[in-house]
Formats: sequence, C-alpha cells, structure tokens
Amino acid sequence: MFLVNVPIVVVRLAGALVLVLVPDSKNPAADRSHPWGRCCRSQASACLLWAIIEGPAQGWASGEVVGAALASRVVVGAFVAWAARSSHPTLKLGLSLTAGSR
Repeated sequence: MFLVNVPIVVVRLAGALVLVLVPDSKNPAADRSHPWGRCCRSQASACLLWAIIEGPAQGWASGEVVGAALASRVVVGAFVAWAARSSHPTLKLGLSLTAGSR
C-alpha cells in the first residue's frame, strides 16, 4: 500500500534535480509583460466557460447565461481592439507570410 508513493517521490526528486542542474535560459531581450492582455483573455474565458457550464441548468435563454456570453464577447472585442493598437501585443493579430509560402 505504501509503495504507491515511491514513483511519485522518484518523479519529484527528478524534477528537483532538473531545477538544480539546468541553467536558466531567460531571453534578455524579451518583450515586457502586458497584464491588461492577460486579464482580458482570462476574463473572457471565464465568462464564456461559466455560460457554457450553466446554460443547460439555467436555460440558454436565461438573463445570466446570455449576459455572461455577451460579457465574454465584449471583453474579447476590447482585447482585439487593444491588441490592434499595441506596439507589443500579447497576441499578434496579423498574418505573417514567409517568402517561400504561397
């Protein structure tokens, strides 16, 4: 019964060993973090997920479910508008075509 924990301990020890032996490889020229973009994405996902989960129980046409779905849509719209104007967006909205692709 107690042997169940042995594989868990082995994996944890291997993870700790990796943290000690593998050097940090952070990009010194990385773009700065954008909390507004992360906040918009997580809020839109939370509203939409709540609407999908509660839809069958409360009814898809209930005010709360429709309101949550609309709130998700408004937040996604705000995120897209922000990302289109930002110099370093969290999510790049444009398409990038290379010279070799057609």
